[in-house]
Amino acid sequence: MRQRWKRRLCVLLGTLFLLGSLWTIPAAAAETAAPQTTAAESQSSDNAKDSGKTKQIVIVLVVFTVSCGVTAFLVMQPSLKKLKAAKEQAKTVSAEQTKKDH
Repeated sequence: MRQRWKRRLCVLLGTLFLLGSLWTIPAAAAETAAPQTTAAESQSSDNAKDSGKTKQIVIVLVVFTVSCGVTAFLVMQPSLKKLKAAKEQAKTVSAEQTKKDH
């Protein structure tokens, strides 16, 4: 069951990265195919290009951060469960020792 979730997560993240890369390709093609313009038009189009690039970078960073967080959670979840179980066991042992002492 755990392997199925990991496979689904990998497929989802792969799809997100693929869609993100496909989204950036048409934008790059549009930049190279732009006709020659005057200096004022060029400056406004440069600002628009920078804004588009910034949005793309933000999207990639958000997807990367979320995927790293989810992956870390899935990898660490079994270890966290073991630590929690050991902590509970230590509490019960210390409570039993306290009762025996009194």
